[in-house]
Amino acid sequence: MELIDVFDENLNLKRTQIRDDLSIKQGDFVKVVHIFIENNNKKFLIQKRSANKKIKPNEFDITTGTLKHGENLLECAKREVFEELSIKADKKDFKFLGCVKAHLSFLYLYYLKKDFDVKNLKFQKEEVSLIEMLDEKNFLTFIEKIQKNNKEYINKVKMMLKER
Repeated sequence: MELIDVFDENLNLKRTQIRDDLSIKQGDFVKVVHIFIENNNKKFLIQKRSANKKIKPNEFDITTGTLKHGENLLECAKREVFEELSIKADKKDFKFLGCVKAHLSFLYLYYLKKDFDVKNLKFQKEEVSLIEMLDEKNFLTFIEKIQKNNKEYINKVKMMLKER
């Protein structure tokens, strides 16, 4: 049984509840990490969500994870990249890019540069069905497509690409 914290629009804790992806209502917000993972070949990892996911099944996305009750943001980011992709990273490897408010979520954006071979990744079948690597141009196009209504998010990704 996984517990998550639910916040109001000002990040005041409203309650702690059992995680159920469909139970977050209008006016409720959860904290979610989004991790942009780049390898040493300057390619960015995107992953296809598994067919059994309640939200966006069989859709490509970046690596994301909902913060568990009692967990901090870096612990969540580290846990997600390891559980979903078998990528080992230290907390110091993550660069915080900022927080963006979205529908029912506060999105905490992180950049992770890590040397890995895609062929050696063991991904969590309940979460991920396929991995693709995109160059910078195609990655930005992908982000602009999946976050088309969130200009602040897109601008943070553009800044990351420029400053990395």
